[in-house]
Amino acid sequence: MTKRRFRAAAVQTLARLGDYDHNIKLAMKYVEDAVRQGAELVVFPECMDTGYLFDSVEHCRSLAETMTDGPFARALSALSKKHSIYIASGVTEWDPAKEKIFNSGVMFGRKGELVAHYHKQFLATHDQNWFSFGERGCPVVDSDLGRIGLLICFDGRIPEIFRSMTMQGAEVIVDMANFFSMDQADMWGPARSYENGVWLVAATKAGYERSIYYPGGSMIVDPKGRVISKVPYDTHGLAVCDVDLDTAADKSIYAANDKIADRRPETYGIMALPYAKTPVCGIADIPLIPSKSVTKVAAIQMHMSADSTASDVLDMVDHTAKLGVKVLTLPEYAFSPNCILSKDEANALADQASGLLSKLGTIAAKYECLIAFPTVERAATGLLVTTYLIGPDGHKIGHYRKTHLTAEERYGRVRETNTLSSRRRSVASA
Repeated sequence: MTKRRFRAAAVQTLARLGDYDHNIKLAMKYVEDAVRQGAELVVFPECMDTGYLFDSVEHCRSLAETMTDGPFARALSALSKKHSIYIASGVTEWDPAKEKIFNSGVMFGRKGELVAHYHKQFLATHDQNWFSFGERGCPVVDSDLGRIGLLICFDGRIPEIFRSMTMQGAEVIVDMANFFSMDQADMWGPARSYENGVWLVAATKAGYERSIYYPGGSMIVDPKGRVISKVPYDTHGLAVCDVDLDTAADKSIYAANDKIADRRPETYGIMALPYAKTPVCGIADIPLIPSKSVTKVAAIQMHMSADSTASDVLDMVDHTAKLGVKVLTLPEYAFSPNCILSKDEANALADQASGLLSKLGTIAAKYECLIAFPTVERAATGLLVTTYLIGPDGHKIGHYRKTHLTAEERYGRVRETNTLSSRRRSVASA
């Protein structure tokens, strides 16, 4: 039967390049330390068996181990069995059947058995010098600790990996990493946990490996994105805390919305397209001309309130455009004193939309700028939360209808799927 609470430990240390004996001794030391603190899941960093910064493919291949008889894999299996715990780690794997080297993650169960096996999927430039792209998808495994998914380092910067595992019911994500910069620990890890409402146990290295500096950032994050335990930067040690799986069942946003149940996958079709078939394909290869590639943009923090009127908001837009700003955006419901609208208030805002569009269009034409204008639109299907894009000629050139609505914004109607007009497509690609 699955326990709903267990203790996890994320190890922050530094593997020695090409030295299996040293790295196995490190693993033994940290497992012993974690077990003394009651940990039932211990997570090690990426490529913990061999180190990471190889000279060449041949060098990497000479160090890579198989999952059946590799020395580090055998050692972790034995430690798992000895202490009746789960151990996860990054390894440099040679797959003799495929004749490929993978940046892999493995997890061993209480009896020393291999219970999860993952290949890193998003390879950074240096990864591609040695490793093949992952071929094992996004595995999530059942265990007596709960449903656990694995990923490796750079995978955590790509939202789809976390979300794919969340949609399989993952409650805990194990990240075996070599963080190169602090942003991944400070931002991406907590963000992915919050977005999906899952626990994150992330282990990374600290120190120097040849020309690489690992700052650290090993941490355990709860489903609300809060860092519960973290190893200080530039030190070695353990992040340890209790993982309460019941908190991963709460996917709520605000009072009546749900991160998973409120998804609208019918609107995300472009995400499944190969890169070559997307509108963004090739944009990275277009040369930039600095004098023509920079423009002023502004987010205007101004809205109606007890002390300001619609005229005040329009004046702020005009003043901002006067400063040479070429792309301006207003807050949602800027022309309403409330941030959450009743149906009557939404109807009132929809009644004003045409007039406000005209006034903002005058400003856009006067200063030849773009203005994003969020409001409420009345359509045959009901009230729509819509943002209009007003062009430099003062006319509406596109619109977006809010895809994910709060419970208050549904106004008893069916949500619509966004479509782009041909004119908007041409503007976007210009």
